[in-house]
Amino acid sequence: MAASSGENSEKSPENFEYCDVCRISHTKGKKHLYSKTHREKIKFVLHRFGEKVKLAKEDIAAPCILAGSQDTESSYWCYMCKTEVIKHVSDGQVTIRNAAFIEHLKSADHLVNTDKFWKDYRLDRVLKLQYVLTQEEFCAFKPALEKALDAFEEEDHRELAQRAAEIRKAEAERQKVADVHVRVTLITSEVYSWPNIDVTFWWIC
Repeated sequence: MAASSGENSEKSPENFEYCDVCRISHTKGKKHLYSKTHREKIKFVLHRFGEKVKLAKEDIAAPCILAGSQDTESSYWCYMCKTEVIKHVSDGQVTIRNAAFIEHLKSADHLVNTDKFWKDYRLDRVLKLQYVLTQEEFCAFKPALEKALDAFEEEDHRELAQRAAEIRKAEAERQKVADVHVRVTLITSEVYSWPNIDVTFWWIC
């Protein structure tokens, strides 16, 4: 049976819409937003991204400083901005966990894209604040970070001093053993230089 003109019109390319969350093209229009599949996918996406934002906010309150350059290429996918976002910031000496992601969450682009995401998918506006940073939250990050960096530097100096003390102690022990070895060598050399002395008998006595 030939397809009706209405069915052909519905399947024409201009009638298809793409859902970034579900990653499918459809012709259901706004009805797609209320479909079971879409609602489940939205729930999954918000939970997954929300966990990452939650961790970032925890690192605002208590910044995590790691020694060296660690995991510098690692990234998150931002569903609102549709882009990969680097997680951490590193200068090669230390790595500040989630610092780059925190900066992204406060960026103007993320705020605008999150607002659009909420409008496009008709989400509860009350929940939106869980996926962005407020000015107060971001302003709290700088002093907390400075304090964490100072504490890290102090601990690093303490560890360096401790390692230096351990090295000096080990060197002193090594030198003590070397001194004993030198004295034994000298005594043995002197004994062997004595004439008409039974060395074996001397050591036994």
